[in-house]
Parts: sequence; C-alpha cells; structure tokens
Amino acid sequence: PGTQAAPFRTLRHAIEMSVTHPCRFQVLVSAGTYDETVHLASGVSLWGQYDPVTWARSGANTTIIASPD
Repeated sequence: PGTQAAPFRTLRHAIEMSVTHPCRFQVLVSAGTYDETVHLASGVSLWGQYDPVTWARSGANTTIIASPD
C-alpha cells in the first residue's frame, strides 16, 4: 500500500502510484541501493536518507539509485 509498514518494492511503482493520488507528491525512500532506472513524473519528488526501521531522516543514511542504463 505504500506505507511505512508496507512500502512499495520499487521506486518506479511508488512514483506511478504518487501520480494517481492527489495528495502524494513526495516519494520517501529508505537507505539502500536501488538497481533501477528512475523517471520522475511531473510534480513528484524523491526524498532519500530515511532509516528503513524508524523512518527518521539522517545524512548518515545513504540512498543510492544505481541505474543499470
């Protein structure tokens, strides 16, 4: 469902779902490496550096998008 308890498995899916929801224009991304190509939709922002357990944001949490393209 795209919640803290049950996040989407891919950034692509999260972005697609944010486009269809009138109030979700930010995609919050937990620390980790994401091996996928990201195409941001107009009006959607990605925000990384979130702890995957507490969802607290910190510069110590590294979020990497490693596009295979």
